[in-house]
Amino acid sequence: FRREHECEFLIYDETLISSTHLIDMEPQTPVEVTGQVRWYKRPTPGMTYMVSLDPAMGTGGDYAAIQVFELPTFEQVGEWHHNTTPMNQQVRILQSITKHIQGMFLSEPIRKGHRRKFRRGFNTTAKHKIDACTKFKELVENNKMKINSQLLISELKDFVASGMSFKAKAGQHDDLVSACLL
Repeated sequence: FRREHECEFLIYDETLISSTHLIDMEPQTPVEVTGQVRWYKRPTPGMTYMVSLDPAMGTGGDYAAIQVFELPTFEQVGEWHHNTTPMNQQVRILQSITKHIQGMFLSEPIRKGHRRKFRRGFNTTAKHKIDACTKFKELVENNKMKINSQLLISELKDFVASGMSFKAKAGQHDDLVSACLL
């Protein structure tokens, strides 16, 4: 209706988040920047935070991204992304963020019959991604998750249906979105 009758420009593609919701989202200016981490809200002692890293090779192509959300409010409080930071440095940045919010690492339990050889954290599959997309969509569209980053909102506008899943349009990035899904 808004596109056809009110001549309002809306996103034409099938985005994960509805185009009308994306248009109405208002980014916030960071309240603080530490290194390359943008903080949209200062961490509060006693609160719980979720921090996720979508790693990249650090060779200048794909971006590595970290998202920080306050729980149970699901408000985005911090964000980092860079495309030339080596993997070991990405982990150091993740550690510095968890230190800043006085947090600790959690890892998925080792499943019977499997051995974790080299990494901590959580593994994802195609099914996990679809489930995460569904939950993310529900949280954002029902205003139960607050997105503060202009860059993340921009990526969401280019995060479109692709077969049975979603990904960035050709030539665009979805690393900030992927970190949210994790």
